[in-house]
Amino acid sequence: MQNSHLTILASLSPYQLFQALWKAIETKNYEKVQELVDALVHALRGNQTLDASAVMELIGVALHRRCCFEIKKALTQLPGFAVDGPVKWGGPTLIAFVTDQGDVEFASYLLQKRAGQR
Repeated sequence: MQNSHLTILASLSPYQLFQALWKAIETKNYEKVQELVDALVHALRGNQTLDASAVMELIGVALHRRCCFEIKKALTQLPGFAVDGPVKWGGPTLIAFVTDQGDVEFASYLLQKRAGQR
């Protein structure tokens, strides 16, 4: 049964997965959050199309606007992603942003830590 459920998740687009993730966060369904985070990381792995500084600015704005504790808690479950007051980076990071045309785009991006940062 679990395999068929994972197959269904794998057939969803990143946009559908992301929408489902927000709903799971809002309803505090953390088991579903973890499943969807895993599915999104798998779906987005290897898609590196964004400039790192633009990514940091976009995700910072997104987190500032929707930065309830539950969203931070879910995002910190991504490998290499840490939220500690200001957002810190280093590792594969889930990114969602809105284009000039209003479309939601996704990427998984490796953001390097600044020198001396732990």
